[in-house]
Amino acid sequence: IERVDIMDDPRFADGYLRTQHYDELEPILGRAFKTKTTHEWLSEFEAAGIPCGPVNTIDRVAQEPQIAARQMIVELAQGGADRLKVINTPVKLSRTPGLVERRSPELGEHTDEVLTTLLGLSREQVSSLRESGVV
Repeated sequence: IERVDIMDDPRFADGYLRTQHYDELEPILGRAFKTKTTHEWLSEFEAAGIPCGPVNTIDRVAQEPQIAARQMIVELAQGGADRLKVINTPVKLSRTPGLVERRSPELGEHTDEVLTTLLGLSREQVSSLRESGVV
């Protein structure tokens, strides 16, 4: 980063000390990293054998070819004609691939179904619970 003056600074000699002096080191690094683009820094670091990668914004991540290839963003019906983009499951197994198939339910959307199907309540019992303010 063209800051050889900090190489021998005892405050930054190792990871522990750099963490202890973060408030002093961060502005130095921040100013240095603003002098080149992310692509330029990555090229330099890779050429020097330094493991690195960009910290992407969400819009950049969404445009990554690997995201499209793995179908990591899917579009679902949100009600009416509205469509909603959501994150798909990252687990991609060959025989049992995961898939997000529907949106998250609205608050209370499945209450009647849960009470009648899973708990075995009658429609009358559910109505009574609603009238009394329990549901």
